[in-house]
Amino acid sequence: MCLNWLLNVYDTGRTGKIRVQSLKIGLMSLSKGLLEEKYRCLFKEVAGPTEMCDQRQLGLLLHDAIQIPRQLGEVAAFGGSNIEPSVRSCFQQNNNKPEISVKEFIDWMHLEPQSMVWLPVLHRVAAAETAKHQAKCNICKECPIVGFRYRSLKHFNYDVCQSCFFSGRTAKGHKLHYPMVEYCI
Repeated sequence: MCLNWLLNVYDTGRTGKIRVQSLKIGLMSLSKGLLEEKYRCLFKEVAGPTEMCDQRQLGLLLHDAIQIPRQLGEVAAFGGSNIEPSVRSCFQQNNNKPEISVKEFIDWMHLEPQSMVWLPVLHRVAAAETAKHQAKCNICKECPIVGFRYRSLKHFNYDVCQSCFFSGRTAKGHKLHYPMVEYCI
């Protein structure tokens, strides 16, 4: 299944070939681990022997990375397939130096640039899957709530589990259009 997904992302023409760098970037993006370590590994994958990265190398990294939301049909939400504005943003952030270090790259990634914001979002969603909230769902009575927890901004102490929230269930006079806050952890 993983191989098929990687082919869908990086070999849309089904030639049977994927660049090793693309494969590594795809696997690193989906692996479990600290977000900063992912950033460090992604940088090292494209950095030269001096452990520095130029605009071309960063462009290759961003191009490979943006293929993941592209394959999911979400690329427009992250600025489209054009990674040039993100490359420019990174180097402008670093005074237009010809190369950036891993620290400068990580600092830029912490700003969650549009073409890469999906990665920390994916990281938070994955972390939320197993999060346990010491609260009871006001609809199905699940306690503790596992996964995302939604709290009403209109009703005091009104918590909803992700299952009830996504299926649109309500109780106690609570309406679907009432504002809610999402808690992942």
